Amino acid sequence: MVNEPRSEAPAFSLCATPPGEGGLLRRAARRVVRHRGEAAVVLVFLAAVTALSAGTAAFAHLAGALRGAPGVLGALVVAMALLWLPIAVIDARRCTRETALRAQVEADLEAQLASSRRQQHERDEARARVEAVVADRGLATVYQPIVDMENGRVVAYEALSRFPDSEGPDVWFERAASVGMGATLEAHAIRSALSGIEGLPVGTTLSLNASPDLLSSDEVVAVLCQRWPRRLAVEVTEHVLVENYHRFRETVEHLRRCGVLIVVDDAGAGYASFRHIVDLAPDVIKVDGSLVRAVDIDPARRSLMAAFVSFARDIGALLVAECVETQAEADELQRWGLRFGQGWLFGGPAPLAAAWGQSNRSERSLAALVEDMRLHQFSGAGAP
Repeated sequence: MVNEPRSEAPAFSLCATPPGEGGLLRRAARRVVRHRGEAAVVLVFLAAVTALSAGTAAFAHLAGALRGAPGVLGALVVAMALLWLPIAVIDARRCTRETALRAQVEADLEAQLASSRRQQHERDEARARVEAVVADRGLATVYQPIVDMENGRVVAYEALSRFPDSEGPDVWFERAASVGMGATLEAHAIRSALSGIEGLPVGTTLSLNASPDLLSSDEVVAVLCQRWPRRLAVEVTEHVLVENYHRFRETVEHLRRCGVLIVVDDAGAGYASFRHIVDLAPDVIKVDGSLVRAVDIDPARRSLMAAFVSFARDIGALLVAECVETQAEADELQRWGLRFGQGWLFGGPAPLAAAWGQSNRSERSLAALVEDMRLHQFSGAGAP
C-alpha cells in the first residue's frame, strides 16, 4: 500500500474542533503557536489595556489578588481568557470566509455539472435527430444543372441534400460531425443521390459532394467505383483541414483510375482549396461564387477570373463558375474564356423530374469534355 502524506489539520477552525484536543488552556496555547502574528497583535492589545487601567481601582484590586496563589491562578485564567477572545473572533471571521468560499465552490461545481448535463442532452438530441434522418429516409436530394454557357446545354448535375426542416445542409452536416456521425450522414446523402442517377439524362455526369474524411472510408470508395464510375464526379469539399494528406491523395488517385472525375469545390475560399488544386491535379475546378458575383462590374474579379482560366488551361482542368445569377455575369465570364457555369440563371436545385426538364442535355458528358480538352491540350490545339 502506498503511504500517502498526511494532510495537516487546518490552522484555524471553529467550525469543527478535532476530538481529543484537550481543554481550553491547551487549545489556547496551540492557537498562540499557530497564530503567532495574531498573538502579537493580541499582546499589544493587552499591553494597551494594562496601560490604560494601571491607575484604576480595578488594577489595584487585581494586583492585590496576585499576592496569593489562588489569585495568581485566577489571574492566569483571566489573562488566557482575554487572550483567547480575540483569537476566537479571528477564527470566527475566518470560518465565515471558509463557509462563503465553500458555498461559492459548490455553486460553481453545480453550474459546471448543469452545463455538462445540458451539453450532453444537446448531443443526445442531435444524435437522435441525425439517426432519425438516416433511418426513415427524411433526407431528400435535389439536382442543379451545370451548363455549357456557349449553347445552354446541361453537361452535369450536382446533387444537393435537403432536410425536413428549415435548417440548411451545412447546419445538419456540422451537427452530425459534432456527435461523430458526419461520415454516416454524408454516406447516406451519397446513397440518396446515387438512387437518382438512372433518372438523369444519358450522357450527363452526376456530381457528388464528399469530405476528405468520407473519402477515407474504403466502403464509400468501393460504392463509388462499383456502379457508373464514369458518370460520376466527386466534389472535394474542404471545410476542415486534411489530417492525412498522403492517404487522401492515394484515395483520389484510386477514384480517378476507376473513372471518377475529381472536382475541387469552392476554389478561392476556405482552408485548403489552392493546395487541393496544386496537389490533386483535379479534372474540374469550381470557382467560388463569392469571386463570380459582380464579375461584370468589378475589375479585380475580372483579373482573378482571367488568372483562373489561364491556370486551369495549363493544368488541363475544366473551369466552372458557381453562383452565376445574371446574363451580364455569364457574358463577362465567357469573354474571359470561362465556358461552364452553374447558378440560378441556368436553373436552381430541383427534384429529379423538374431538373431534367429545365434545360437541354448536352451531347457530351462532363467526363467527355474533360477528355476532349486534354486531347486538344496535348495535341497543341486550343480548348474545345
